Amino acid sequence: MKIGVTLKGMSRWIILILATSLLCPALGNAASESNRFLSGEDAPSIDLVSNGQAHAVVVTSVYADARIIAAAQTLAEYVEQATGQLLPVMTAAAYEADPSLAGKARIYVGTTGAGGDPGALNKMSVLDDDGFGIFPYGSTITIIGPTSWGTEFGVYEFLERYVGVRWLMPGENGTDIPQSTLLSVPLGDIVQQPKFQSRVFSPINEYGKSSYSVQIKWAEYNRMHYRDQFHHNLYKMFPPSVYGISHPEYYPTVPKDDSVGAGWQPCLTNATAAEAIAIITAYFNNNPDATAYSLGVNDSGGYCEENPKELYYQWVNQIVEGVLQVHPGKQFGLLAYQEVKQPPTFALNPNIIVYITRDRWNWIDPARKAADLQLHAAWKAVASRVGWYDYLNGNPYLLPRIYAHQMAENYKLAEQADVIGQYAELYPNWGEGPKAWISSKLQWNPELDVDELLDEWYERAVGSAAAPYLKAFYDHWENFWTVRIKQSPFFQSPSSLRPDYLELVTTEEIEDSRQWLEAAFSMAQTDKQRARAAIILKAFEYFEASAWSYPQQTDPPADQIEALALLEHASGTFTERLLMGEKRLALLDEFKDDPVLIHMSSANSKSTLVWSGYNLDEFWHLADYMRQYEPSGGPVTSKTLDLSAGFDPSSREYAKLLLAALAAPNLIENPSFENGTDQAPPWTVYKTTDTRSFHRVEGTARTGNASLLIDGSGWGGPGQMVPGSGGFANMQVRYKTVSEVVYARDVIQIGVNLLDENGDIIKNSSVRSDIFPLSAGSGTWATAYLNGEIPDKIGSVPVKKLLPIILVESDHPVQVYVDDVVLYSFPATNGAGIVTGSVYGAGAVPLASATVSITGSGNSAVTDMQGHYAIADVPPGDHTVTVTHASYGPVVSPSFQLTKWGTASVDVFMSDEIAPALSVSAADPVPIGTKIGATSSENGWIYLVPSGTAPTLAAIEAAAAVTVGSAVYGTKTSVKANTTGALNTASFAAGTYTAYAVDPAGNVSAGSPDLVLHGPPLGASLTVNPSFEHGTDSADSWILSPNTTQTRNYRRIEEIAYSGTASVHVTGTGYGGPAQTLDVSPGPATVRLRYNAIPGVSGNANIGIGLYLLDSTGKNVNGTAIKPAQNLLALSAGAWGEGTWDVDIPEKFPGTNVLVKKARLAVLVYSLNSVEVYVDDVEFVNR
Repeated sequence: MKIGVTLKGMSRWIILILATSLLCPALGNAASESNRFLSGEDAPSIDLVSNGQAHAVVVTSVYADARIIAAAQTLAEYVEQATGQLLPVMTAAAYEADPSLAGKARIYVGTTGAGGDPGALNKMSVLDDDGFGIFPYGSTITIIGPTSWGTEFGVYEFLERYVGVRWLMPGENGTDIPQSTLLSVPLGDIVQQPKFQSRVFSPINEYGKSSYSVQIKWAEYNRMHYRDQFHHNLYKMFPPSVYGISHPEYYPTVPKDDSVGAGWQPCLTNATAAEAIAIITAYFNNNPDATAYSLGVNDSGGYCEENPKELYYQWVNQIVEGVLQVHPGKQFGLLAYQEVKQPPTFALNPNIIVYITRDRWNWIDPARKAADLQLHAAWKAVASRVGWYDYLNGNPYLLPRIYAHQMAENYKLAEQADVIGQYAELYPNWGEGPKAWISSKLQWNPELDVDELLDEWYERAVGSAAAPYLKAFYDHWENFWTVRIKQSPFFQSPSSLRPDYLELVTTEEIEDSRQWLEAAFSMAQTDKQRARAAIILKAFEYFEASAWSYPQQTDPPADQIEALALLEHASGTFTERLLMGEKRLALLDEFKDDPVLIHMSSANSKSTLVWSGYNLDEFWHLADYMRQYEPSGGPVTSKTLDLSAGFDPSSREYAKLLLAALAAPNLIENPSFENGTDQAPPWTVYKTTDTRSFHRVEGTARTGNASLLIDGSGWGGPGQMVPGSGGFANMQVRYKTVSEVVYARDVIQIGVNLLDENGDIIKNSSVRSDIFPLSAGSGTWATAYLNGEIPDKIGSVPVKKLLPIILVESDHPVQVYVDDVVLYSFPATNGAGIVTGSVYGAGAVPLASATVSITGSGNSAVTDMQGHYAIADVPPGDHTVTVTHASYGPVVSPSFQLTKWGTASVDVFMSDEIAPALSVSAADPVPIGTKIGATSSENGWIYLVPSGTAPTLAAIEAAAAVTVGSAVYGTKTSVKANTTGALNTASFAAGTYTAYAVDPAGNVSAGSPDLVLHGPPLGASLTVNPSFEHGTDSADSWILSPNTTQTRNYRRIEEIAYSGTASVHVTGTGYGGPAQTLDVSPGPATVRLRYNAIPGVSGNANIGIGLYLLDSTGKNVNGTAIKPAQNLLALSAGAWGEGTWDVDIPEKFPGTNVLVKKARLAVLVYSLNSVEVYVDDVEFVNR
């Protein structure tokens, strides 16, 4: 019998028993025993799946917790995905109760059972809480750890080792599950425990956001577990809502609310220590299962004490010792961070674990590594337990930050240095491929071979044929981050907020990177492999767009030839850069909704990492060149003018921006400090240390007679608030150093802080220059400059004002004069493009002298003799063009889309589409029977149709022919141009109508104003409450007509009315409506009402009246009723129509001598479909 799992698509057997270097000494014999089964086809094993059949069940204890139950289910689910066979999951009691299962192998998860290894509990009892054992024995396999976490990790080891599962990346596509028809487990114990007891990726851990659940689960599959408590926590212990009023002395300054978790610390006093002891004691009282508590300082300093280190650690010892008196054995954690990064001069309580913060990527530099290891040794001298806090960040870096071999070396050093836990800010970018997976494996076992791990990840991710391309990609970027990066200024002071490492990136390596990843995608064999390759390639698009769009620094042109060459290059490529700049931000928005690609620390919230793609160094170098060398014009200026008038969108836009820069005013007030006495308003102090000062002086100046002297030591300088918003910014400051001693570390920097509409600084929003040495200005005037881009907003906060600042830094007194400060700022481009095309007249002949306009704007052009036109400076978006010509009517083109800096070609064919002009002469309202005078500017016809008729010839023609009974709803008459015709309204139904003129080509004029037709005035109405002004939901004196169908109803409303403030709203289907009984007299009578149907009413819906005749007792004899013809509701949809009916009331009921004394007047709405009709002013008049 072969031992192992046959992996589909793989040419070799995977040996399923691996020795582990993590066995505790007590288990050494078990490890040696297992090694006997590493080879040999006849090695004994336990068959779980074979020949398409499952031969095992998964068994848990009836007392198993949720984690163990979930782990058991996971085991069964992955086995089914790998083999197609489901292993039933059940409790031990259920297994024992089912005799049919007696021959099945049992996989005990988190428990032991009959037939299992009797020594399992003893073997795992000495393990770390996250450790586990897998104990095959007889026909059983026991997977168990000291805790449910350990058992869970044992299940994951089982799936990795025997089933071949790899959780390479988060999400379904990130998991690789080899397919197999055989699953067997060889005998031989597997016992493991992690080298580092706490292993954490931030923010994808069990305390992370629910929205990160996919990545949190991935970390759990790879055995990450947050066990130590040490992070920033003092702000939670001392919330200002609890102590701010009662104990303001607890704070340096009371924070505004509980959300402020940085920039302050509680004062390190006996009082706060006593309160902390009470807080923590109460916590453990209420959470007896909790094992640890954090005393980690808040972020960003803010201590009450000037030198807080010794006091802080004394305070911590005091608190820990106080809590341990009540809760012995509890553990405490803290951060060696910022002001308290160095160890104290005394020992810490042994129940304290210290996490030392450091980005150990820096250990590519031996000197930095040596310094950090020396710090670690110093901490080990005073703390019995030390952990490492690291910064493995993927985001917000703009290239794949790969340093797998350095990472592997660091974990081995951690093992040797007796580091107890690992915490890493990961903020993963899965474009970094194996990075996080490698880290998780090495945190469990730092002795693993990193190259073997990398090769395994590449092959499992994309397949053996594609793996070399993935390896080439990540090897390249590992070389970048471990070798080439050392040549970058970035390496001198690295920060995730500094993008200047992009200065090293070349076009060729970005192109190579894309080719490698595209090759990996094309060579991948399975859907899952292609999906993983696609994820990496999609993530790379962000790296690619960042590199392409990044504004790399350039030197100023030395002469006219260099300036012209720079102009040609910059103007020809800037739209591509801008489009890439837009793409990178669009990708960030797209990734927000992707559970794998999401950037959890997004660059778009960090001003130093946001740019549009403009290379402002190039731009301002050109502007400065023209200012300095061509103030009255010259070759570069002439070329810029030519480009600005051309029709290449990229060059035209760039040249216009340059011309705008030359015309931009200096935003700085008092730029040369000529105004003022000791000070130079409006310049004010900006965050200056006590040892730094400045004042206005006369007699020393670059221009004029005054300058500003910045004196003393420390950090800071002047600033002033100016108006401004998003766009380009160029700031320059001239400086001269007069100190006798100037060190290389003495520097000047300028910047622009971004402010909101209230003048408050927006968080993370300073645009800063490079750092300039003061020595460059020793005895002469030097220039510090900033070429920056001001974003329109930071996050969701618009930039409304600017604060230009000048900062001098030195650790000893220096004297620096500054003068001639300039700040130019103006809006950036909107991406305008070009619209071109041709206009053709009758017979498709090119039409000259036609005016073509971008519809809705004043931007236009006139066609030349060939009918051609070109319109520049058209903003991107959806547009139409409108074409006018003396011989043709206006034509509007179909809508077209113009992309940023794009060119759209739109041809227009003219025809006789000039609609006639119509004028109408009529009184308002118009009595029915009146002849309405109407005039058209062309021969043709004039029409009168119901308002609401669609203004098309077909609709108007159809509406003019509508009659209902004797009621007419439309008419037309022919006319000659500019001759008045008459529209006869005899027999028209009352309502609202519109007149139109139509020429022989079928062009329809604009409609006339509404014409309201009404019948002659009536006498006094017999109806009570005719306008429904009285009542609540029902209208007084009105009822629902007794013969109304059940699906028809009405109610009184006050929102809509023809007159007054109320009407009735008739709804539903069928027949009927409101009714009222009246005393009537024999003879002629008229009924009139107003109605307004909701638009969309069908053509078979009508409104009419019914007069149900009654005797003196109110009885209807022989069903006698008068029901004249109805009106079509569709003809009044959306407007008030009028219905008028003339009737004769008989003296007696037909065929009887019974006198007619009353009548029940009912408003009757007829419809097969549901309709809504408003009815008002129901009148009945005996004439």
